[in-house]
Amino acid sequence: LIDLSFYDHRNEEVTLLVQFEETTLLKRDRVREDRKLLAQDDVIAHNVKRILEVKWRREDPAFYEKFSRMLQKVIDAFRADRLRAAEYFERVLNIEKSVLQPSDEDVPDRLRHRELATSFFRNIHSILEQATDSDAARDISADASTGINEIIEKGRIVNWIYNTDVQNRMRQNIEDFLFELADKHGFDLTFEQIDLVMDRCIEIAKVRRP
Repeated sequence: LIDLSFYDHRNEEVTLLVQFEETTLLKRDRVREDRKLLAQDDVIAHNVKRILEVKWRREDPAFYEKFSRMLQKVIDAFRADRLRAAEYFERVLNIEKSVLQPSDEDVPDRLRHRELATSFFRNIHSILEQATDSDAARDISADASTGINEIIEKGRIVNWIYNTDVQNRMRQNIEDFLFELADKHGFDLTFEQIDLVMDRCIEIAKVRRP
């Protein structure tokens, strides 16, 4: 058992344990390749984490949480020796592509190509699916996303992100709208869920529609 230790770009030690039955050129080349893949993976994973943190944490918290969890699971699986270096490399690259080129295939057709409503949907759906039937939650979340989008667009003025009076009016209108929506579809929303929807949507709009 040979311990191959080296340092990546953050000066953190990465260790490869390779079982050699005999010393051959082929096996030495494989070690070098695994080592190179690991170094590339670590840089890519670090960059993906950075993009998620800088861009998506505020613009779309649900998107940020989804892919942060996905990336961490891949990293944890590799560290637990459940993934080889090549498979780790491939999965990290796939996550990077999804983060750099986000798809709107997870949202209803009527919201596609509408960035603000799409972000609202992802975040509202994760909340409303806990309050209503999972099959109905998708359509209700789409209605909520469209309605809240309209409320914010109508309420926006110059420098609205610094105007607490404008934001409070938005919050009141969103709260009234959500209660009406819940009453229409026959489900209950807690004040905590309503506050979470309002907070997320307004914070997203501050970044995307300042």
